[in-house]
Amino acid sequence: MPNKSTIVLASLLLSGAPALAQNSLKPDTTPALPVQEGQALPAADKEFLQHANNMSLAEIEAAKLGAEKASDPALKALSTELVAKHEALSKRLQEEAARFQTPDVKPDAGRAWDADIQRLQGLDGEAFDKEYVSWQMRVHQRLVALYQKQASDSPQTELAKFAITTMNEIQQQFNGIKEAGAKFGLEIDAVGQPPQY
Repeated sequence: MPNKSTIVLASLLLSGAPALAQNSLKPDTTPALPVQEGQALPAADKEFLQHANNMSLAEIEAAKLGAEKASDPALKALSTELVAKHEALSKRLQEEAARFQTPDVKPDAGRAWDADIQRLQGLDGEAFDKEYVSWQMRVHQRLVALYQKQASDSPQTELAKFAITTMNEIQQQFNGIKEAGAKFGLEIDAVGQPPQY
């Protein structure tokens, strides 16, 4: 036999409670709309361009170091490839910023990644390889999340399209880095929090 609360709930549902629930819904007073001519890019989109560019600049510096210092030949080759890809990506980010009249997307004055680069410079051999791959895994995890969020959230259709296309490229890089990490017994769950440049 149904209990008293079940009977009350059933009678509310049957008596028009959905109408009451619908009455409590309020329209979004600030809907996300594409930028109109003459309007500035929303702050979240500018922030995405800035963060994405900072992370590519950090990636370029670290990957150059990997191409120079890695003791594993496959890791050297991967690093050389990452330099080229992130140099091209940084250029594309600058072009997107120019297209949306956001010229202030430039390297972060604080260069939050300098401490990471210095730490990597102090290592050699397999110790360098392992720490470098771990860093790459964390950064690419963050990059995938950053581009995925932008692709999902941006009201600017062209910028969202750029983000989803680029995210697929970064995911391919991430897959290669995870393979390199497997050689050192590294898994993404074990590499710690990704940097927030």
